[in-house]
Amino acid sequence: MYPITERCVAFAHGLQYEDLSPFTVNRVKMYLLDLIGCGIGGSKEPLAKHYHRYVSERGGNREATLFGRGKGNVEQAAFFNAAVSHLLEMDDSGMG
Repeated sequence: MYPITERCVAFAHGLQYEDLSPFTVNRVKMYLLDLIGCGIGGSKEPLAKHYHRYVSERGGNREATLFGRGKGNVEQAAFFNAAVSHLLEMDDSGMG
């Protein structure tokens, strides 16, 4: 790993909920809801059908949620959810 990556991982690993300010907690909640909403909306877009077919063809353990499309394995869900979350280009709220 690169030194900056190691520092970021160490910071994130040591972070506790109690370390976060109420402002930070509320902001993260807003961003997560924004991401989920964009992911569900994006999962209805025509291109999402192709992403879904791609992950469905790979098989595997269906243990993670695909936004608006059922289940896939963790790797498939990470790919699918990240891809469809950006399809509507609305996931950057720009709130302050």
